[in-house]
Amino acid sequence: MDKRSIQRLGKKVLAAGANGVAISVADAEVLKAEGLVEVNPAGPNADGTILVRATAKLQGASATEAPAVESKPKFEIVSGLIPPPVTRGGGVREEIYPFSKLENGGTFAVPVPSKYSSPEEFLEKFTSTIASANRRFAEPIDGQTKTNRKGETVPVTRQTRKFVGRAVHAGQKYDNGFVEPADAVRVFRVL
Repeated sequence: MDKRSIQRLGKKVLAAGANGVAISVADAEVLKAEGLVEVNPAGPNADGTILVRATAKLQGASATEAPAVESKPKFEIVSGLIPPPVTRGGGVREEIYPFSKLENGGTFAVPVPSKYSSPEEFLEKFTSTIASANRRFAEPIDGQTKTNRKGETVPVTRQTRKFVGRAVHAGQKYDNGFVEPADAVRVFRVL
């Protein structure tokens, strides 16, 4: 039984007060295991239910333990505020990778996180980030459309910037004399 179901049952038991309430034997066992209810020692009823009542834990009387049932939130109403402007993604976010700052012919390296065993493995995951950046820097061509894989009609786009990624290893040398300092995925702007 999930936490929400336990809370829902707990509210039902609390609402019944000191006289208790009849619930299924299976539900009673779960609540009893959590220390939230006392079960009628007379045993189950003929209909497969059993009478239970809330313990001090469920009632939130214990100072050392948090009550199992959350109280309803209280809201303060304030007038005269002007809503802030809507921003994409719920707030202004800084760019994690410097795609927008990368000049044509420029490059940056993203070190391989420790959870990946090789630059090639990391590149497989990072490819979606590069593809997303390529989509951000594409613009629609007026009047041209195509059908995508889902059968939807979408505008044809033209790349204004294009990025590619390559797995690189520490010590790898380039024609200009640059030597890779660490294993990484290197992103190149090629357009």
